[in-house]
Amino acid sequence: MFKTYQIKWFVIVSSILWISGLLLRPGSLKAVDVLELVDYTVRLFSTLFVCWFIHGYLLLHKFSFETTYGKLFLSNILAITATLILTYLYFWILPENSLINQVSSGVHLSNFIHNFIRAFFISIICYVVFYSIHTSSALQNSKLENELLAQAHLQAQLLSLQQQISPHFLFNSLSTLKTIASDQPTKNYIVQLASVYRYVLNFNERYLTPLKDELTFIRSYLYIMNQRFEESLQVSIDIPDEYLHFQIPPLSLQLLVENAIKHNIISLDKPLHISIFTDNSPALIVKNNFQLKKVSEEGTGTGLNNIRERYKLLIHKPIQIVNDQSTFSVTLKENPAPELIFSDIQLGDGLSFEIFREVEIQAPVIFCTAFDEYAIKAFESNSIDYLLKPIEEDALQRSLEKYYRIKKLLTANVQQQTNLNKVLVQMDASYKQNLIVHYREKIIPIKVIDISFIYASNGSVFVYTLSGKSYPVQHTIEQMESMLNPQQFFRVNRQFIISRDSIKNIEHYFNRKLFVSTNLETPEKIIVSKVKAQSFLNWIEQ
Repeated sequence: MFKTYQIKWFVIVSSILWISGLLLRPGSLKAVDVLELVDYTVRLFSTLFVCWFIHGYLLLHKFSFETTYGKLFLSNILAITATLILTYLYFWILPENSLINQVSSGVHLSNFIHNFIRAFFISIICYVVFYSIHTSSALQNSKLENELLAQAHLQAQLLSLQQQISPHFLFNSLSTLKTIASDQPTKNYIVQLASVYRYVLNFNERYLTPLKDELTFIRSYLYIMNQRFEESLQVSIDIPDEYLHFQIPPLSLQLLVENAIKHNIISLDKPLHISIFTDNSPALIVKNNFQLKKVSEEGTGTGLNNIRERYKLLIHKPIQIVNDQSTFSVTLKENPAPELIFSDIQLGDGLSFEIFREVEIQAPVIFCTAFDEYAIKAFESNSIDYLLKPIEEDALQRSLEKYYRIKKLLTANVQQQTNLNKVLVQMDASYKQNLIVHYREKIIPIKVIDISFIYASNGSVFVYTLSGKSYPVQHTIEQMESMLNPQQFFRVNRQFIISRDSIKNIEHYFNRKLFVSTNLETPEKIIVSKVKAQSFLNWIEQ
């Protein structure tokens, strides 16, 4: 049960107490009787062992009352009770020193009290020593976890960048390739390929990234995969907007999708269906139909193992992997964000500001420190107060009252926004949520939220999705404009209706016009006339 270093400390503490007890006893050491010495040794070591066992067991195991004060209270109560019982037994077992004789005679009652006080202090000493050992061990484990997290992060970088060449050379080459490409699908492919590599090259700056950015990246990645597998690979993404700000390790989705593609049969007869969605936990789930290749591509499982280890280190929760022989799913659990953070500034391995630079913190922070020179910098890190040690109770109370006022105000704003959203949803009910298009003798449903832009040319109208695919529709562009929510789509000219989510940037053009760039390559430039320019900018700011 106890580790080697804990046994070593037990021997050291017991030896010190045994020797000090002999040195502090009245009289000469030479006058110590052998039986008295044996009696003293047995009482000391048995009391010490019981106290050491109780404190050690409680500190090494997790319970429902997992708090420092809860363990402190319970362990000391149990240890003191045990020492009282032991002291009673010592005087009860030895006939000549039985408790009954002592109480009746009153001669040795002081010995009983003396032994109990000594046992009580032994319990306190055991707790202090064992708690110090436990705290030191926990600190070492924390440092080890940080090192393992950094190692897992580095491994993820190496896994994705093993074939990396000079980024400038790569993007210059892709830009040149796009220029000399003759057809639009090839240009779209090059644009998505550049987006994939740009994300991979930039992700190593953070341990976590917003789910929204990860989904944008995975759509570009899937566009490339769809060019290879076409209709054999079918992917659906259903993530509510309220989850888009959640943080996940970069490349998590890509590694899971790649794992599904790598190990499963993909053909027109047996298409691979991959679903990316959330449940009510909330948790992020990647699920695919299970049709394992007889001879799977060689792999070490590094990708899945890397995600497993990174989640374990980041949120201390394992990912859930389920294989029921018909489907294979990986569930990434959410780690609830704190409502309020108390943080010191000078930590054992650096300043806490470094943590806030690595991870986006939504919760307010109250800094507690002995140094006043960081006050200005603290309020750049979502701080609502700055307390100097030693912290006075009144100052802490004022900080908490300030937090509750802010929380109440934010809750009221959220409720107002919720009510507004309900009204908007009711208004949106009259607009299309899905479209049906005919493609290669198939009827394909398309979600309106997946539309990037709509393009009209020579009497035909085409819908372009965020994944880069285009489909002809049987409606005029005027009819399409009336079907779509004007909060999300804007008719910029006679040929284009664009989605708010597809806009990359806007530039000033000749004669007070605007040039709009989208995340996908468009068949021709999107120009907003000077008549519509101001209303378009107003729409962008909504």
